[in-house]
Amino acid sequence: GDMPYYHPYKDLEEEAAAIAERIKKLSARYSLKDIVITAARKNYLEQIQKILIAKGISSEVFKKTEIDFEEEIVRLYTLHSIKGLEFPVLFIAGLNQGILPYSEEQKSIGRRLLYVGMTRAKNELYLSGSGNPSVYVDEIDEKWIRTSDTEFSNFYRVGVEAYRWKERIQ
Repeated sequence: GDMPYYHPYKDLEEEAAAIAERIKKLSARYSLKDIVITAARKNYLEQIQKILIAKGISSEVFKKTEIDFEEEIVRLYTLHSIKGLEFPVLFIAGLNQGILPYSEEQKSIGRRLLYVGMTRAKNELYLSGSGNPSVYVDEIDEKWIRTSDTEFSNFYRVGVEAYRWKERIQ
């Protein structure tokens, strides 16, 4: 699919509102059932769901009951819940310091969890956070992630170190 897209937001409300707006744009190409939002914590997802509902987007936070994958709604899962599943469009929200990883001791576990989450997206992957960004965001090489909101761009920033005559750059 497309290169992942990352955007930081000032707070959870702004992040959730932006996700809702992106979902509205995506609904021209995808069914709501093809769109999933995931985060490390269920309470984070519940806050996002409130804003989705306020914006008129049908959604459900995953519970350990039988799931109807054909129901026309956006599903919200924790990162732990999506192992082994794949989705055409995936949002990973809450990439915030203190949430993912939630402690210094859990840094390597959180990194693996984020990796597993990112590999669940088949076509489009959107990453976002609010407040202080997770340390994992800085670990993603800039050439593999879009930070521009243009729909048509597959270009990425090229660091100075990639230039042949970098000593000539002022």
